[in-house]
Amino acid sequence: TRAWILCPAGLICDEGVATTIEPVVCEKKEFDPTIDINLEYEREKICTYSIGQHFVEVERILTVPHVVERFGWNPEEITNNSGKAACCWTPDRIREAFLDMSSEYRSLGNVLSARTFARLAELSRVYTEEQQALEFTAQGFDGLHMLNITEDQWRTTWQVLYP
Repeated sequence: TRAWILCPAGLICDEGVATTIEPVVCEKKEFDPTIDINLEYEREKICTYSIGQHFVEVERILTVPHVVERFGWNPEEITNNSGKAACCWTPDRIREAFLDMSSEYRSLGNVLSARTFARLAELSRVYTEEQQALEFTAQGFDGLHMLNITEDQWRTTWQVLYP
């Protein structure tokens, strides 16, 4: 990366150009519909795997209506080969973020929040392992799954009472 070019979020670039801005948990992607997204190397061209993103097919995105709405997509007009997908954080990236937040709160002396995020990191790991034990290709607790959790589910299933 040259010094006059902005560094993509989440990537390591030349000194003086890196950014601390994280990519969003799930970002919409539109690409040439003739690309064969069944090939992993084509998916890696669309999403930045090196920063903890993975490719999420449009069929799965359509199961989360508020994400479809946020992307500005009309579900009635989307087909399997529409050239639409999302790049979402992987379960490992989500768990890392929870652990980082836990450490940050611990360093600030906020034990309750530190424990909450440490517990979320462990619960998300266990959830992912359980889902993948049932179905090898299951995504587990990735960015799209996290965006699909309701406020009630955060409190009841994931035991997030605070913050």
